Amino acid sequence: MVLEKAEAQFKFKLNNSIYYTDKECPTGAEILNIAGYDNPNDYDLILVRKGKDEFISLDQTVCLSDPGVERFRARPKKVKDGYKGSESSLPLKDIEYLNENFPNSWEFKKDNRLNILLIKDFLLPEGYNVSKADMIIIIPDRYDSVPLDMAFFKQNLSRKDGKSIARLTPRTFLGETYQQWSRHRTNDNPWTIGLDSIQTHIDLINFFLRKEVEK
Repeated sequence: MVLEKAEAQFKFKLNNSIYYTDKECPTGAEILNIAGYDNPNDYDLILVRKGKDEFISLDQTVCLSDPGVERFRARPKKVKDGYKGSESSLPLKDIEYLNENFPNSWEFKKDNRLNILLIKDFLLPEGYNVSKADMIIIIPDRYDSVPLDMAFFKQNLSRKDGKSIARLTPRTFLGETYQQWSRHRTNDNPWTIGLDSIQTHIDLINFFLRKEVEK
């Protein structure tokens, strides 16, 4: 049962939505139920803390009155991706974004210990030697508490006008050579946990690809 704010003593945030409860120390399963997840066994519950996230089991109690216990993340244990049906542990909002914007063209892979998001035939802005290229984004183990960074392209990108592109280096993934674009966020545009995502990182990739050919 979801309580209104005036009826509850405690609140918590799960996947950017706020929920209220009169129970001080609910279990992981109860937290998911309060947030409307009818089948808690299908989800992992993660307590987001500064420095280190904590996995919360379904029968583990969490006291919402404790300092810093207020933000959680739920992610499906098994989700079919949009390419070959492999399973990934991406948050649901990322799965939905990828399926809507890159239907049947993305895949979540493992390359040794790396989590790899591969997007096939990613469209590039005008001004490059090719119009599309396969792109990889590395997904850190503690994403989204750890930011996404850079992009890697299978086809070697170059400018049509022949001008050089700085900070490009080769990198091997899945037995093939990719072109690493060393482009990073600045202090003026830091990664914000809970707000930034694969979508905002791809927005950033599109931005630096456009800016490069405008130089």
